[in-house]
Amino acid sequence: MLEKDDEKRRSKPDFVQPCLARLGSPPDGPEWMHEIKFDGYRVQAHIVKQEGRCNVRIYTRGGHDWTEKFGSLAADLGKLTVTSAILDGEVLATDQKGRISFSALQAALKPGSKKRSAVTLVVFDILYRDGNDLRQMPLAARVARLADVLSDTDKRSAIQKSIRLEGAGDEVFAKACEMGLEGTVSKRLDRPYRSGRHGDWVKSKCARSGLFVVAGYVPGKSAAKTVGSLVLGYPQGEQLIYAGRVGTGFTVREAAAIWEGLQSIRRRDGALSGRLKAPQRRNVEWVEPVVVAEVLYRDVTDEGLLRHASFQRFRNDKSPMDARPPEELKVEGEDRLKKRARRSEK
Repeated sequence: MLEKDDEKRRSKPDFVQPCLARLGSPPDGPEWMHEIKFDGYRVQAHIVKQEGRCNVRIYTRGGHDWTEKFGSLAADLGKLTVTSAILDGEVLATDQKGRISFSALQAALKPGSKKRSAVTLVVFDILYRDGNDLRQMPLAARVARLADVLSDTDKRSAIQKSIRLEGAGDEVFAKACEMGLEGTVSKRLDRPYRSGRHGDWVKSKCARSGLFVVAGYVPGKSAAKTVGSLVLGYPQGEQLIYAGRVGTGFTVREAAAIWEGLQSIRRRDGALSGRLKAPQRRNVEWVEPVVVAEVLYRDVTDEGLLRHASFQRFRNDKSPMDARPPEELKVEGEDRLKKRARRSEK
């Protein structure tokens, strides 16, 4: 039972260093709750209403004031029935296909963008409310307070409460990955809100695996005769389509071995179709498109390029025709965000 002393009355603090999640496997047990891990901007919203005036500030994870960047979110936050509050959450945006997209979020936040109203704030914690510091309360109690604050918001609102996923940690994580989500965040229900990375929250990330043709490489900068990144592509008819680069997943020794192995198949020009942008061509040494690499990646940009890619191994048992386009991020169950994005474009 929550003791009355757990809710401490004090003046609203300034920016609070956020609670951060450790990377790990999804935990299980009744003391844990699980939520979707979204690919957006972590923010902290501060609301103060006094003498008929409402002041709302939205800070990034690093404490930078981005209130103006987030367009009408401040006005939506000001409609909440609180006199003061600090909310912790994530700002998201969807692309034209209704998929949660970090690229779409970046585009929405550009100066002059007409899509700023398409962003949504998903709130998952409350640190302060109406003169009471809630950080020492267990998460279960804070979640109840948050549900009360957001009880008047409807499905059309830009402010939404994070959805709690029911089930065992590994089952919830597997389902999230099947849906094409970034992963899950598991949180201890009995813990207070502690700034920093303490293990009270655990993030588990999904990753996709794909086969790609090595079309070239960029020499390493830290050591001679090494690769810094591999240039990737995939076949589409008679063409080889650019899929991006991968520059992690190998040690310096492995980078040297890869460089050595590619020297015998170097060629003067690239085999990729279409004209690459200058940054994509810069310092590239081209090779014959005969080597296949297995690569892990988290997501795909709007341009079809890999995000957060990591080299796994070469697949000598595969031919270039076995390579496929990167899998698109397909998100199910996000109709609410999709509808909001469509309405904002009308």
